Amino acid sequence: MLKQISMRIPEEFYETLEKLSKLERQEKSYIVREALKKGLENLRKEIAIKLYKERKATLSEAGKLADIGIGEMMEILIKEGVKSGISIEDFEESEKSL
Repeated sequence: MLKQISMRIPEEFYETLEKLSKLERQEKSYIVREALKKGLENLRKEIAIKLYKERKATLSEAGKLADIGIGEMMEILIKEGVKSGISIEDFEESEKSL
């Protein structure tokens, strides 16, 4: 179900929206929904990376926040140059419990 929201945007955003709407032959509302969806996906990943870096989220929690699997989250963290928060002791401990 779609919810309605009203907001003010800068004139340059509106002009871009009109251009994209004409080029894609789509309603402006569709273009806005697509832009919002993609922007929120990126924002979720950025926040997940930030929280993981700050050790405020585990790898699993970061993946859930970003709405992706742990493997994909690991790939993103590697690309971002984020070092793992798992120590050798943690790894050995988990190995023992297996």
